[in-house]
Amino acid sequence: MAETNTNTTVTETNKVENNGGDPTQAVKGNSPEKAVSTNEGAEKTFTQAELDEIVKQRLERQKKGQPTKEEMDAFHKWQDSQKTAEQLSAEKISAAESRAAEAEKKAAAAEAKAYAYSKGVNAEAVDDVIALAIPKVDDNTTMEKAIEAVIAKYPSFCSAKSEAPKGITTGVSFGNGGGSQLSGVEAAFYAKNPDLKI
Repeated sequence: MAETNTNTTVTETNKVENNGGDPTQAVKGNSPEKAVSTNEGAEKTFTQAELDEIVKQRLERQKKGQPTKEEMDAFHKWQDSQKTAEQLSAEKISAAESRAAEAEKKAAAAEAKAYAYSKGVNAEAVDDVIALAIPKVDDNTTMEKAIEAVIAKYPSFCSAKSEAPKGITTGVSFGNGGGSQLSGVEAAFYAKNPDLKI
């Protein structure tokens, strides 16, 4: 827009129809969305349809330079065919080593759980004990020692094996309550099995 008047608003239709005539004359049927301000520093406003078209054109220009998925697959196959036998074997060795490291990690976790169970840790607390023990493991401290340290610090993770669960009765007593008397069933069992040592 070649007009130098800084306070004049011109529409695109007005400029075309007037062929450079007086921009202050309004043309019937102009919508305010297509108004163009010639104020210094002012920018053109666009309708949603115009913005959609601009974005569509930009995306089409960008897509022209990018390969399709099939082209990328073909390129990767070509790259693999260009690798030497040493590179291929190195990749296979690296993949095997990563699988072996993952397997060792899983085995160590299983061993740690088994060790925690053997030390009397509750089933609900095994993962917590292991999580607390892992940071303690280093060159001088094994996982077993770390688990023992956690159990010593937090004995609540362990279950007391000789205590009966409170509030639940099964008809079987745990222990003999500190006395040496046998119940009738136990006496009959020992009478029939005199060689049994408990």
